[in-house]
Amino acid sequence: MVAISDVNGTIVESYEYDIFGEPTIYDYAAHQTVEESTVGNPYMFTGRRYDSESGLYYYRARYYRPEIGRFMSSDPWGTVPDDKNIGFEPTMQYEDGMNLYAYCRNNPINWIDPFGLDIWVSRDVWIPIPFFKRISHQRISIGRPGSYESWSLSAHGYRDIFWFRRRGDVYRDTSTTGDIIKYMETTPEQDAFARKIMEELESQSHKGELNIPYAIPWYDCHWFTESVFDLFERLFKDGKKGSET
Repeated sequence: MVAISDVNGTIVESYEYDIFGEPTIYDYAAHQTVEESTVGNPYMFTGRRYDSESGLYYYRARYYRPEIGRFMSSDPWGTVPDDKNIGFEPTMQYEDGMNLYAYCRNNPINWIDPFGLDIWVSRDVWIPIPFFKRISHQRISIGRPGSYESWSLSAHGYRDIFWFRRRGDVYRDTSTTGDIIKYMETTPEQDAFARKIMEELESQSHKGELNIPYAIPWYDCHWFTESVFDLFERLFKDGKKGSET
């Protein structure tokens, strides 16, 4: 939220923030900064509700204080068993960094944390020329910054001597770079539903039960990730939860 206008399109109030979201509210009618919104607007940094009296943002799972760049309670995800440890007594690992009060791992310029659960498509651009946008790799991710799972599509192998007749494989993508090109907020139910769908696609693909074509530039990781994202977006915009779909 950066500004609010009246019915005539005239700006009546504007908002500026430091990198951690501390707001500065400017009243255009009074030509001065004010302590709280004069038009009753509670939504500010990253679209979250701001309480001017306490100076806190409501981030659904917990409250955030931009003055110090910290949440007021610890990360509800906390620590989880380290699934990479094969010992008899599993060790614990921090789910989203050792500081359980940090906002976006102290990197609010590059990350956002509106709910803690999101779905996005990211792309690694190897040749920064619009015409060659497909000479790059894309993945679809479910989770949140620092704790998420990603999937993509790759060529399974040659069915014959023609490269454009290969079968596509859905696989777990472990790469972590890329620019976010599509993004949406999700609820825990939607996140769980989307992850279940991706895991099922991955399982069927590995068993050879899923016949997805792979033919650059028509059917590739770009087409697959954006198609799946658009499907989730349509389902969730219709108000359908994972348990109802």
